[in-house]
Amino acid sequence: MDSTNKKYEVWIDDNYHAMLDPNSYQKQAEFDNAEDAINKCKEILLDSLAYIYKDGMTLRDVTAQWAMFGDDPFIRAEDCKFSAREFLDKEIDEEAYFEEIKKYKNAKQE
Repeated sequence: MDSTNKKYEVWIDDNYHAMLDPNSYQKQAEFDNAEDAINKCKEILLDSLAYIYKDGMTLRDVTAQWAMFGDDPFIRAEDCKFSAREFLDKEIDEEAYFEEIKKYKNAKQE
């Protein structure tokens, strides 16, 4: 396959059902470039975290619930990897991202 036809598939693994059925993931979207696929994964993750968030929860509370019940997006492509868990553990400023979760949730409720 030449690189002009390369597709980046975004899949979602439901953390709850993944414990019961390791083949419970679903294809969400397909992109022509890695950047768009990674951005979609981040959007899915943010949406899942915002859905879980309730007033009074800490980021640790939210991510613990997400790890048990949330949507875990990933990319199927040899040259592109995205791990929601690694993104949450290593690549975010926790306070800023927690504020982003709350803002996203409030915007969706309006």
